[in-house]
Amino acid sequence: MGPYVSSYSREGRHLLLGGRMGHLAAFDWLTKKLLCEINVAESVHAVQWLHQPTMFAVAQKQWTYLYDTQGVELHCLKALYRVTSMTFLPYHFLLVTASERGFIHWVDISTGTMICNLNTRSGRIPVLQQNPANGIVISGHSNGVIRMWSPNSSSNIAEVLAHRSSVTDVVIDRDGVNLITAGFDRAIKIWDIRMLRPSQIYSIGRTPMHLALSDTQMLALTFNNQ
Repeated sequence: MGPYVSSYSREGRHLLLGGRMGHLAAFDWLTKKLLCEINVAESVHAVQWLHQPTMFAVAQKQWTYLYDTQGVELHCLKALYRVTSMTFLPYHFLLVTASERGFIHWVDISTGTMICNLNTRSGRIPVLQQNPANGIVISGHSNGVIRMWSPNSSSNIAEVLAHRSSVTDVVIDRDGVNLITAGFDRAIKIWDIRMLRPSQIYSIGRTPMHLALSDTQMLALTFNNQ
């Protein structure tokens, strides 16, 4: 059914899982109660809880769908086509997605309005994260570049060559000060986001595929299926 993508709700209580073969499951992680489990019968590429753990977004083979925790389809967002990754800005009610074609979209989920649609002209965008301190969106690209985006600007507001090969993941701490990147060059870099300079660089023996940072500044890594 896998590999799987996942999303935790903002308070960390609810877990959403999406398998590449179409399996979706939502849990109350505290009580281990299953909220819903469905199979959408097509590939799943990204999942994301929205402003409350009663609705979530799923990037499927063609389009992006919204579901409730009963597994009922609420809406199909056909403007969000072939999405590879997404994040949600809770203070703006904006679902932000990156696509196979190199577009970044900002959609107001309260009204369904497309707020902004930017063509990065960089091809497929494998990584998309947000700075929780200011809502700026950060994309990671196959040429090792990371870029920062705002719907108020028609071009990226910052750009830096982070790795010698493709960026695999990006994470930013809650204060918006430290930016951590990982790449296929088997390096993990910690950046001062205000200066866009690496403060620490670690070379490891394997390629880190995903990063997660806790509120206590503990960094977790995954390596393929480990």
